[in-house]
Amino acid sequence: MHRLHVMQRWVFAQKQREQLQPLAVRQQQQRQRRRQQQQQQQARYGCGLENQAKTHAQTCSGVGSNLLGTTENFYNVPTSQATSEMQALQIVRLDSCQ
Repeated sequence: MHRLHVMQRWVFAQKQREQLQPLAVRQQQQRQRRRQQQQQQQARYGCGLENQAKTHAQTCSGVGSNLLGTTENFYNVPTSQATSEMQALQIVRLDSCQ
């Protein structure tokens, strides 16, 4: 048999099994599926915090900190070398490793 035919037979058999199950069992399974879907939706990554950090970082000055004992690294990467922030980070990382 071809795989597709076997898969179709399996799906058909699965549907028949589901129809034979008592209504209470099917409802319980549906509730479990809904709970799992809700939990998956809650676990999705929210970009809000990352966007807030990015906008705050853009408001920071390039002067540096006045706090004693604070060291900072400032890198100016031309936009001709990096078209995105990730590329700029990779360029800085490569320069600092040499």
